[in-house]
Amino acid sequence: MWRLTLLAVFLLASPSFASAQRLVARSSDDEKAVAAAEKKAYDLLEAIAGEVSNLHSATNRIRTESTVADLLWSRDEKRARELFKTVSKEIAAQLAGIDLSDQQAYQEISWTNQSRQEIVNRISQHDPELALSFLRESRLSLVEGSRLDWYAGNETNMEMQLAALIAARDPKRALELARASLNQGVTYGVTSVLTNVQQKDPKAAQAFYSEIVEQIKNEDLRDQNLMNAAWGLLSSFHPPQANEQTYGDLIARLTSATVAITPASQNSINLAQSLTFQINAAMPLLEKYGPGNASALKQWAKNIERSFDPATRMYLAMNGAKTADDVLGLIPQFPPELHQQLYQNAAWKAFWTGDVSRARQIASDFVPDPIRRRQMLDQFDEQLASRSSNDNPIAEAHRRLARVKSPERKVQVLIPLASNLISKGDKQGALDLLNEARGYLPSPPQNSAEMHAYVQLASSYAAVDLDQSFAIMQALVAKANELIAAAVVLDGFENRYLKEGEWMMPGPSTLANYINNLDQGCAYLAQRDFDRALALADQLERPELRLMAQLQIAQAVLASQARDLPINGRQFVVMEEGFVID
Repeated sequence: MWRLTLLAVFLLASPSFASAQRLVARSSDDEKAVAAAEKKAYDLLEAIAGEVSNLHSATNRIRTESTVADLLWSRDEKRARELFKTVSKEIAAQLAGIDLSDQQAYQEISWTNQSRQEIVNRISQHDPELALSFLRESRLSLVEGSRLDWYAGNETNMEMQLAALIAARDPKRALELARASLNQGVTYGVTSVLTNVQQKDPKAAQAFYSEIVEQIKNEDLRDQNLMNAAWGLLSSFHPPQANEQTYGDLIARLTSATVAITPASQNSINLAQSLTFQINAAMPLLEKYGPGNASALKQWAKNIERSFDPATRMYLAMNGAKTADDVLGLIPQFPPELHQQLYQNAAWKAFWTGDVSRARQIASDFVPDPIRRRQMLDQFDEQLASRSSNDNPIAEAHRRLARVKSPERKVQVLIPLASNLISKGDKQGALDLLNEARGYLPSPPQNSAEMHAYVQLASSYAAVDLDQSFAIMQALVAKANELIAAAVVLDGFENRYLKEGEWMMPGPSTLANYINNLDQGCAYLAQRDFDRALALADQLERPELRLMAQLQIAQAVLASQARDLPINGRQFVVMEEGFVID
């Protein structure tokens, strides 16, 4: 559930996905200002590096050290490499210290592994071979019977991702890694390596492709992971890249293995159902390069689909429907409890094909849940507004506001329209809308929805009134300090906020996500006024949170022009009208 909350928070944090189209470019006319900002950022980075040892939480320390190393690479590669090696040892020690008999062990392993993945991604942008060494050195020693079968597969996939990157520089080395992985079976990652090697050395790629197909021909394809990977190879690597005869051999092998599957056990049912989707997606290729096999697979898939539960059959049928009438024609085939989803799908198909009035009519007449019906109608309005060329956006805003009751929803109506005005150069009109939006919110905010609405406003104001943006952010930081102090008292009662005595960043709570969004806001504002943004971050009372905010400020400023900034495993994209977390 917290992941769904996280997604909602990120959507709220962005001023406008539809209108935020241009990346902020540093002014080429003021190189001295750019150099001065970068010097401040590097000075801040050095200060952060000096404070890392004061962090008690290994997780926070590892995250900070890896980010510092990433940012230092272009300036001091030797030091960055040493930092990454330190991180490798710390993660290995963290994994070794996990008690596998503890009920929380597998969650700890999952969190640590996510951190490893993020660090591997960072290092791989600089040196894929170093990333591979890091991956292997920080690996958990598997214990037989410890229910960690997924871990070995995940490690193989990560190695293949790195091998695919290495292929751009050294196809021979990439193939060496990929061939070694075949001892554990064919995986999706092998296909990525094959595709990248093909671009550098087509002859070597063809030889490796033949080896993969030969292995598939000799494997027991009742294993779901292996079968799905083999079908993925068929869909992703095909003629003219693939040798046509070898491709035909692969089609024949997959056909014989697939039609032999009889849905008896739950595992075989899951595999059969999964394969029907693969077959439908690959059917154009099957019909072109193996028409006889295509007919057999098509008939097998139809037989399997009859065994699906009604909801699965409904989604398959909706996926094949092209028009609203096609979807409405499916309704008699399914039980009443699925009708609302069919009507919703029909309404959206009508909307996306341009028949807005019919979309509204279907939603109004046939979606029985009043909340869902209202949400759909609002979504239609929002989509129309985002692409509207209305000459009077202010009138459009107030037309929509008349149907909205909650303050935060009113803000969500006004901010995209304000962003649209900013993109057209009408800063005064945008400022008027933002001031109106601010007037709908109580001060101080009373709940998380209102706080996130304020974060939106602060981001949007930055393009038209930087003082107001900082004023809002300052009030939010003060409120955050209050909430953090209360959360520390309640830590462990319902939610976990602390680990080893420090705030978890990121953490599994709405408040943790909100704090992260504040940090993102400070980082964005730093590109407009570094000193004020740093002073704002310094108002966070807990030292570890202050350090994390400072780190994101340094990262934002040091990012090159038009570059996405990876923060906490997500993408921080700097936009003209505000910041977006993807």
